[in-house]
Amino acid sequence: MKKHEKFLADYIKYEKKYSTENGLQYELHCHDQYEINYILDGDVVFLMEGMEFRPPKNSVLLIAPHKFHGLYTLSDRPYIRYQIHFYPDLLNSDEEQLLLLPFSKDNVMFCNADRFHLDHYMEAIDDCQILDSWLLNIAIRSRLISILTQLNAISASAISGQEIDPIAKEILNYINDHLTETLYVEEIAKKFFMSKNYLTKIFRKMTGTTVANYILHKRLSIAKGLIQSNVPATTAALQAGFPEYSTFYRNYKKVFGYSPNEELSKS
Repeated sequence: MKKHEKFLADYIKYEKKYSTENGLQYELHCHDQYEINYILDGDVVFLMEGMEFRPPKNSVLLIAPHKFHGLYTLSDRPYIRYQIHFYPDLLNSDEEQLLLLPFSKDNVMFCNADRFHLDHYMEAIDDCQILDSWLLNIAIRSRLISILTQLNAISASAISGQEIDPIAKEILNYINDHLTETLYVEEIAKKFFMSKNYLTKIFRKMTGTTVANYILHKRLSIAKGLIQSNVPATTAALQAGFPEYSTFYRNYKKVFGYSPNEELSKS
């Protein structure tokens, strides 16, 4: 059984999800928004950038933009979570520097969030949808700041996920450091003194996907953010590491469901 409550406004999306499906999966992906997951209950595993997280009850998992991630459930124990996606446009520069700090760390899972009554703060975002339009953005901004302030308080209890493979993590770091450059699986394998097949095997175990698919989605996410910042699509493609615009255009439309030139009208 699945239940899904959803609220969408400028710069923010709120969801509350409930499921009793065993083996439920959310496909590995990345995006250009900040993501807050408050897990009230469930037997789940998150994969994120070579780390495995098994959040207990009343825990928070933060995901920064452009981080490759996904999850699956391990049993039919009820899985209940609040989730917020947001763009930093809601914050001024000083607020952004301070309040988004927990997202920039390796330890992004916080336990015992119920001590801070975080569920009330999350539901307050949902309550905004009953407000008049002239109040909506003001209310969302103030309530998001309250949530981020609480998360900074909770961050003292931050813990790390389990590193799946130290060597694979080095490979992942190398790819991310050279993401906008020309990358070939064969050359990456040679750099780490292993065969292409072995590299593919350990990388899939760590991330749940292939090297090529990981690079593609990461580059598309970077390009999407650039386009939303009014960078022309052709320039964004080159800056994100696509040598050919036709390849970029085809994959952009396939992954996002619309062309790069339609991006601004969707945001």
